[in-house]
Amino acid sequence: MDHDDLLGLANGVPWLLLPSLDAFYCFEEGELHHLEPVDYITANNWSNRGSSHGWLAMVEDGPLIVLFNPITTQRIQLPPFTTLPGVSDYRVCVTSDTRLEYEMPISYNGCLCPSCLKRDPARCWIRHDKKMLYVQRIILTGNPVSKEGCIAVAVLRGRLAFCRVAYGEAESYWTAIHQPEGVFVEDVVLWNDRLYVLDNDGLGVCNLEDSNPYMEIVLVPVREINCKKQLVVSPDNELFFISQECDPYIPFITGFKVHRLINFEEGWAETNDIRDYVIFWGANHSICLSATELPTSQLISNKIYFSDSYLVGQDDQLVHDFGIFNLETGRIEPLPVEPVRSWCLPPVWLTPFLTVD
Repeated sequence: MDHDDLLGLANGVPWLLLPSLDAFYCFEEGELHHLEPVDYITANNWSNRGSSHGWLAMVEDGPLIVLFNPITTQRIQLPPFTTLPGVSDYRVCVTSDTRLEYEMPISYNGCLCPSCLKRDPARCWIRHDKKMLYVQRIILTGNPVSKEGCIAVAVLRGRLAFCRVAYGEAESYWTAIHQPEGVFVEDVVLWNDRLYVLDNDGLGVCNLEDSNPYMEIVLVPVREINCKKQLVVSPDNELFFISQECDPYIPFITGFKVHRLINFEEGWAETNDIRDYVIFWGANHSICLSATELPTSQLISNKIYFSDSYLVGQDDQLVHDFGIFNLETGRIEPLPVEPVRSWCLPPVWLTPFLTVD
């Protein structure tokens, strides 16, 4: 489909964007559509690190990090990888097979290879393909091309950094968010104009307007061990904590638990009834919408539409797992999309926007 054909489909209903970034599933039509390939993306071996407000956060083989709108093909360059907290240098080396590989030294808190620290406790060099893992995800708090702008928050192996973006222009460097010792960040969300952080020790909050942003723990979470967790804000401004359930012997999602924040004194309450809401869960910034207000009858309330990936097989190939979890029955229903096996990241939910405020 070309740009003009997409105009009628960009109505706020999330799409399931496939790993190749050249096709998406549209709920309104119940069909798989193909996008025109973007040479800029396919030629530079980009890795998708998140989806927010219609934009993909992409990390390149080199030091570049960009926001990319797959509908308009517009790009916004974020501060480079070399300005992230913990990255102190950048170099190119020649590997045993004579291919050029990028490496960068990471400080202790960001090191991906603890064994290297025994040889050099100050820093260690990691290959360019591993740096994709250092940047776990990048989340936007709003539209990056609007007058008001937004904040891009990067989750870096349990640590946090941010930069400001407005009118399609970003700051030149990433700023670290200081956090208590031992805290490992899993997700962030903007709620009531403050950044709330889900971590292994609880729910934290920080004010990014401070000159020296610091995260403070305000609530101990429900303990859900060995599972992925995310925060999501409802259309009625409720905060939900979602945890994925997995069977250690089955490499697929088996269910979800949802907790709603009552208040900071009473904490979380588990629920299997999110009323008319639908939640889109995955590598994207989690999305919660009202099914009754969406211009399609294909989305059913009180369900979680999810996508994820797992390493399986002797060659550790990624199997992309996606489906629909019914909170009332506790059962998983299939999405009408063929399963995908690839080395790419999982499909992501993308809320398409063509306007630029």
